[in-house]
Parts: sequence; structure tokens; C-alpha cells
Amino acid sequence: MELSVSLLLSFASSVILIIGSYKVLFRRRKGALPPGPRPWPIVGNIPELPKNRDWRTYEKWAKEYGSVVSLSLGIFGDPMIIINKFDIARDLMNGRSANSADRPFLISAEAKGDDWMISSASGHPHKVRRAIASRYYSGPAAKNYQIIQQDETHDLLCAIAASPDDLHNHLKRFGANIVLLSTYGYRIQESSDPVLVRIHEGIKYTDSDLGILGFLLETFPMLRYYPTWLPFSGFQKKLASSREVIMASLRDEPFAKSKRLIAEGNAMPCLVSTLLEDGPDETQENLIRDCAGVMYAAGADSTAATLYSFFLGATLFPSFYKQAQQELDTVIGGDRLPTIHDRLHLPFTEAVVLELLRWNVVTPLGIPHRVISDDFYEGMLIPAGATITANEWTILHDPVTFPNPDTFDPYRFLGPGSEERKEIVGVVWG
Repeated sequence: MELSVSLLLSFASSVILIIGSYKVLFRRRKGALPPGPRPWPIVGNIPELPKNRDWRTYEKWAKEYGSVVSLSLGIFGDPMIIINKFDIARDLMNGRSANSADRPFLISAEAKGDDWMISSASGHPHKVRRAIASRYYSGPAAKNYQIIQQDETHDLLCAIAASPDDLHNHLKRFGANIVLLSTYGYRIQESSDPVLVRIHEGIKYTDSDLGILGFLLETFPMLRYYPTWLPFSGFQKKLASSREVIMASLRDEPFAKSKRLIAEGNAMPCLVSTLLEDGPDETQENLIRDCAGVMYAAGADSTAATLYSFFLGATLFPSFYKQAQQELDTVIGGDRLPTIHDRLHLPFTEAVVLELLRWNVVTPLGIPHRVISDDFYEGMLIPAGATITANEWTILHDPVTFPNPDTFDPYRFLGPGSEERKEIVGVVWG
């Protein structure tokens, strides 16, 4: 029996090494990958991957290996390509988007229950959801929600003035309502609202790291189907619980409430009401439900986080904020709150906002993309299946474009070169 087990393990190990070696040699015949840290046998660079503040590690590797860095994810994994320069990210992720707009398919995301989200999904459903998000939330379409942003901002300012010690809950409610109103057509009155509590419960599950379990699932996908009646199957219960919470709290429950309010005539015009007007079939409705669900997860927390950065900046750099306040007082006076139409007359205030978005970027790494077919960039192979990610932190702290990048300086968005810098800050690599 022991001999049979030993033979089986030896055979399995040999198969793994043969398949892995073939993949490596076959890729080398196509061309040279971008430079990067030397991979270990079998496991590649996985042991060196940072556990936190990974953008800082990628920034350090960029200084050592160049603006495009490749990482090996083991003999079974496809490479990860980190882009640390704006022009290169624009060329590969925007200019060649037909070949790079897909998402990496993650077994761990499917097992955890968030594979339907735009950041994890791939294939045709991803393209449809991406098209919906782009059509209703990008470019000119975004102006449709300006009145929501304006009204909720006025409400936020009044709430902060009335109870400044409750700032955390005010910001949490503000971020939630911006997305809930534009997506589902309803708003909440308190940050303790059961809808919001439930949604944030789901977000915690999506943000949770599966750790070694995630690595094992990606390396050995068959673990996804490990029988629950066998020993050591406790991880399956953990995954099942995660799927149940994520799908119910982020996808099914908010959508069901929106549909009910729309049917009762109590919902404001929103993404869901617009898309349901044409009477979609079940498959189309599921795509609408998925897209609506991911809007909250993607937008509410990042909105609140940006406002936290605003108050951090006001604390650390009060002179710039006082100057912005003086500009506001000059343009608006003291008898009303600012509106969207005042923006063109507030150049310094806008410069402060842009510098805030650059100096403490909320999403240091863009959402990963997946390359569909082999591509070459300046002689470097970008192989099919590779994951490419823009390191927004490094891009926005490039000392060539942003001299003294760690210094908070709104004046970099006023005067010569400001338009180029505004373009860079305005791009989201999603």
C-alpha cells in the first residue's frame, strides 16, 4: 500500500513537472517576457508577492527592472504584468483594449461567490456588464446624476454642521446614497439602515483574502469540487457561507427592493428602472441585477474613502484649504451653497481636489485585465492569458510628470503642463 502511494505521488509529481516545463519552454520560444525578479522553480515569484501595500513593492521593482515588470505565478499560472508608466498603460490597456479588456478568471472568486462582479468576471457576460456600466455611468451619461450628487452634498454639509462628531456615519451614508439613488432609485436616512448594514456585510466578504486556500484553488482547480463528506472539507462550508452572503446582500436583496419600489411607483428614475423598461428576459435581467450590484461595491466605499482623504488633507495642509475657502467665498458669497455650475469659476478649488486624488489615490492598483492573444510591446512578449495591471500609485507619483511627488502641491494643476497632469489623474484603469 505504501509503495502504491509513493508511486502515485511520484507519477503525479512527474506529470506536474513535465506540463509546467512544457509551458515555460513553449512560452520562451515565442519571445522574451518583460524583466522582473528571478522566479523560483515551480512556484515562480509567488513567495515574493507582497501581502500588503503591494503597489509600493511594485514601485520598488519598477526602479530596478523598468516600467514594465513581469512576475511568474508558478508553472501552472499565467504571468502577471505590472505597468508603471502612464503612456505604456494607455497604449496597452486603452489603445489595444480589444485584446486586453477581458478579466482574469479566478477559481477562488467563483468559489467565494463574487465571480459575477466586473472586477472578477470574464467572457461575454463581462462584456455586457461593462457595456452597461460604460453607457450609463461614463462620459456625458454621468451628467445625469449631477443633481443627485449636488443634493446629497448639500445634505452632507448640513449634517456635518449639525453633528460634526458623527463624521464617520455622515460620510458612510453619503457614499451609500450617491450610488443607491443612481442605481436602485432609493436612499437611506441613517447609516444604521438594515439595507446598508447588510450590503457592507457582503463587501467584507468580497474584501476577505482566502490566503493559502485561494492559492491552492488556483493551482489545483479540482479542489473546488472536493466532497463535503470527506475529511478536511471545512473550507467548503466557509466558501458556501461566503457565496450565500455575497450574492444575497450585494446582488439579490437590493435589486429585489428596487423592483418592488418601481412596481409601487415609489422609486426615482435610476439605472435599474431604465433597464427594466424594455421587459428583459430572465438572462438579461440577471445581467442587469449583476451590474447594479457591482455599482455599489465599486462606488460607495471609494466615494467615502475619497472624502476621508479630503479631511486628512485639510488637517495636514490647512493653508491650501483656506485658500480654496477664500475662492469659494469670493465666487459664491455667504448666502448659498455651491452648485455644479460654480465649478468653472473655482480653478484653485478644483486643483486642490485633483491633487488630493493624486497624492493619496484611493485605488493604488487598477482592476486587473487579461490578455486574450499574444501581443508584443517594444520587443517584449505580453502572452495570451497574462494578467496586466496598472500601478496607479507609481504612475501618479512619477517624479518626471509630478516633481516632488510626495509633496501636496495643487499648483501643479495650474499653469504649464497642467492639462497633461489632469488627463493622467482623470484616467481610471478599470
